Amino acid sequence: MADISEKELEDYIYSLGSEGFTEHEESGGKVFRQIDIVGYGTIDLLYVNFSVGFVSPLLTVTIVELKKDKIDLTAVGQISRYRIAVQRYLEQLLSNRRITFEWEINCILVGKEYADGDVCFVVDSIDWLATYLYTLDLGKGVKFERSEGWFNRTEDFKKLDIFAKQFLPEYLKFYKYFKRFQILRAAIFP
Repeated sequence: MADISEKELEDYIYSLGSEGFTEHEESGGKVFRQIDIVGYGTIDLLYVNFSVGFVSPLLTVTIVELKKDKIDLTAVGQISRYRIAVQRYLEQLLSNRRITFEWEINCILVGKEYADGDVCFVVDSIDWLATYLYTLDLGKGVKFERSEGWFNRTEDFKKLDIFAKQFLPEYLKFYKYFKRFQILRAAIFP
């Protein structure tokens, strides 16, 4: 199995330009690397794209953190810290200017595999975070695969039946009253 350094991985992804991991390639965004934020750390790659928003232009910022080997809980904390730094910067930028724009911050963790434990479940439960696992083959090069939808293959929900037995009858009563309320509301406020 071939091996790659974190720097080589960063060089490769950076060479892809705005087509790297962003979903807004049509806007011709920019990619920056090694952005040092005092008090927060150094962002490996930062993608910035503008597109059309609902009310004003939409700025999409994508933070990419690369791990040569395993994605662990420390990496999740690290990219969360970067996200907060970028969020605080954008809030300050907008408060001091007359310009306005909508913005969203997405984050991507890239690594070879997950560390042991529940890290795969943690990253899968964070809406603004995507994870990609990479493989390296001397013949085929670097391949990235999105990692999502984690669950325990030995799951057994029998003990949760108590939830359905106690909650469902109450829900059905509530639902019946709710439907009556909707009908009444529609009659009063057409």
